[in-house]
Amino acid sequence: MIEIKPANLRDASWLMANLRAADREETFCQLPDGIPTAKLAEWFIVGGDAFIAYIRDKPALLFGTTRIHVCAMSIWALGTDKAERTIPAVSRFLIEHAIPWRLDEGFTCMEARSLETHHDAHRWMESMGGARHGEPYLYGKGGERFVTYRWTVSSYRAISQSRWSGSVPQEYANDVPPEDSDAAADCSEPSSDP
Repeated sequence: MIEIKPANLRDASWLMANLRAADREETFCQLPDGIPTAKLAEWFIVGGDAFIAYIRDKPALLFGTTRIHVCAMSIWALGTDKAERTIPAVSRFLIEHAIPWRLDEGFTCMEARSLETHHDAHRWMESMGGARHGEPYLYGKGGERFVTYRWTVSSYRAISQSRWSGSVPQEYANDVPPEDSDAAADCSEPSSDP
């Protein structure tokens, strides 16, 4: 069973110490060498809204949103080798709860940066209506290249009214544990009724 709860330092620290290889590479190329995993976990959970998705009470994915400026937020996620099994539940939670909360607060932009080679993350963001913007650019301390995905209020509305409402996207259907069949935007496009 997948459960989503507000993040806590103990479980977030455990997740940071047990990241899947792609998330470890993506995260640590942006940080000073030798940073303790507990400090990294603290940064993630105090910077905005942070949640943990659990599989049968074991932490699998840490995710959330962080303010960039008055109308923009960053969305992020990183997890263990079991993280993909939480994707349907986390996607529904984001679409049905987390993003509407942020829109109600007045946000009109959402973006995520991802290592150019992190194809699983790109597949998820695209399935959630994210559009890749621009070419890969240097962003990591060792010359790693990243890409940016962005959402608009209209793209959020389109995905929230589409296949995500009460269903699991086909590309993730096999990632749902057998007993768990349940789970914004460009600043130039302000909306009067988010």
